[in-house]
Amino acid sequence: MSAAITVLSVILAFSFAGAGSMKLVKHPTAVEQAKHMNAPMRMWQAIGLLEVSAAVGVVAGLWWEWLGIAATTGLVLLLTGALLGHRRVADPPKALIPAISLGILSATVLVLHIVDL
Repeated sequence: MSAAITVLSVILAFSFAGAGSMKLVKHPTAVEQAKHMNAPMRMWQAIGLLEVSAAVGVVAGLWWEWLGIAATTGLVLLLTGALLGHRRVADPPKALIPAISLGILSATVLVLHIVDL
């Protein structure tokens, strides 16, 4: 396991643990995001649960490679959906930066896991 995988995995896990937790507890910012995206709150919370679960999987992937691959694959798919959602509500390009950045980070960790096999 390389240091790059470890460092990037920790950053990724913290990012999604935080974002997912906010959705799960209905933080006012998350509620506002759900309204903006025209997403029902139950669906928004389900996305939050997926994000928190993926964060746990990314950390566990530091010991079990296959779990890291599964978790980061799920995040790449989740972030693809986020980009499509932003497009659906006609968000400006600036609003896509977090999803694009985290998508690139997720894909990078995924590739590093695969190369490390």
